[in-house]
Amino acid sequence: MFKLSFKQQVLTGFAVSLAFVLVSAVTSFFSVKSVAIDTKWQAHTYAVINKTERLELILINSETGLRGYILTQRPKYLDPYTENVGRIIPAIKELKILIADNPIQVQRFDSLELYATAKLADMTRILQANASKGQAAAMQSMLTDKGKYYKDQMLDISKRIVKSEMSLLKVRTDNTAKVPRKPNGLYC
Repeated sequence: MFKLSFKQQVLTGFAVSLAFVLVSAVTSFFSVKSVAIDTKWQAHTYAVINKTERLELILINSETGLRGYILTQRPKYLDPYTENVGRIIPAIKELKILIADNPIQVQRFDSLELYATAKLADMTRILQANASKGQAAAMQSMLTDKGKYYKDQMLDISKRIVKSEMSLLKVRTDNTAKVPRKPNGLYC
């Protein structure tokens, strides 16, 4: 049988230990890199959800202000409309940038953008009717329910966007949870 000298045994033990350390280091590097990527995508998913919900809030606040103003004819009721209507298009552009990496969400977004633009035009038309023809004309314009239809379509699409993002978030969270960890919580 093959006998090793003490020096050779120490060197062999050192080489085997070094190999284990290197394999562990490479594995840890890729695990941490994977976690970092998954975490980045989770943050991206939350950003899409937040922007979508923010767009809904801006739209509803605008509409609420407009309706309050038309009903009361008091300018202070128009404040929520005035404060929020200018934020709708920028919020849409921000959301468009965020979802550009997902073709399915881009298709949904195109519809969302179409209905948002129609809703803005409807709110402008109501204000113009109020200014030129009076409250009764504005209320008659509101009663066509075009604006409600546009808003409902937007809310439906935004719910689908959020639902899709929540599904992606679950997958991304599950991927992060699958990364092996040492008992002390550190990644392997």
